[in-house]
Amino acid sequence: MIIDTNIIHFFKVATLNIRQLNDIKVQNLADYLEKNDIDILSITETRITNKKLKFITQNKFMNHQVFGTVGVDFNGSGTLIIMKKELAKHISKMDRYKGRILKIELTFSEQQKLAIISVYNKSGDRGKVCVETRIDINKNIMKMIKDSKQKNQQIILMGDFNLQYKKYLKQKNSNRTRVSEQLKIFELLENMELYDVCKEVLNIDDLALTKNHVTHITKKMGSRIDYIWVTKKIFEEIIQVNIKEYDSKNDTDHKIISFKVTRNTVLPSIVYNKKKQRKSDKRIKYFYDRIDEEIKDAIKVKAKQELNERKNRMITTTITLDEKIKLYEDVINATKNSEIEKKEIYLTNEKEDTSVKDLELYRIVWKCTNQKIHCETG
Repeated sequence: MIIDTNIIHFFKVATLNIRQLNDIKVQNLADYLEKNDIDILSITETRITNKKLKFITQNKFMNHQVFGTVGVDFNGSGTLIIMKKELAKHISKMDRYKGRILKIELTFSEQQKLAIISVYNKSGDRGKVCVETRIDINKNIMKMIKDSKQKNQQIILMGDFNLQYKKYLKQKNSNRTRVSEQLKIFELLENMELYDVCKEVLNIDDLALTKNHVTHITKKMGSRIDYIWVTKKIFEEIIQVNIKEYDSKNDTDHKIISFKVTRNTVLPSIVYNKKKQRKSDKRIKYFYDRIDEEIKDAIKVKAKQELNERKNRMITTTITLDEKIKLYEDVINATKNSEIEKKEIYLTNEKEDTSVKDLELYRIVWKCTNQKIHCETG
């Protein structure tokens, strides 16, 4: 038995403003999580009731667990953190604030701790209530960050701040204007040695923002109001950062932003690997690229032989379409197991090996088998 040690496992984190969650959007999120192998996803502006939140947390997601917060005015607030079930087992504490902040602390060991903070701050540009709400949310964000720093936790802060870093820079660089209270969150985060992953990795100049770097799409160009901020240890190990349109474009006018690091930067290997001996984590890898002309000839002979043997074992010569398909699949599997070099490997979160369908082997065996079935069954 061979364990494949050449696979690099990644830890992937993302955030998206969903502009009110519904059943269709939930299903699209579930599909996106599986397709992109996301470990942790922050969802903002959910605008759902507690009843709806309870339903979502109990259903819909196969490999992920959902945690959320709903405000008194649920129609203008709400955020979720969706994480893989293996991670959720390590949750040590959870804090919620006014339906706009959700903090989840994960403890893997005394040395490895992680805090995830998802934020949806109040939207709107003007108004006393709007400004006061933002300032209040920002103060509680900083309070949570200070608490995590004292606990020696690595931090991932993400979500829709509804604040533009561009405006902060303009005020900071102006001799006439001081930084407004609601924009001081950016200064405080930098002073706490957190890093704006999009700005730093993608070299974003907010004073000359391009369309590729906006996170909220509008009729004009848009703005950058969705962020991911992380502590230094995580930032220094980041491999990739993306700002891109969400697959289901009709679900939101925001882009999804994400980053990935090698998994061992954040997690001990035991989190995902302790159950690797399960049958579901094991698969056979076939070396299709090593097939030469001699092997192709052997495949043809083996396919005909397998087909004849299986046909001879049949009670009747008349078979249905489903039976033909099953016969075809059995011949394919028997042929490749017999004639193609392979090895058994253990992998985490690896998709089924379906590359046979793209290769000439598939066409050879299909043609040979199909002709034989057609001739002998009519």
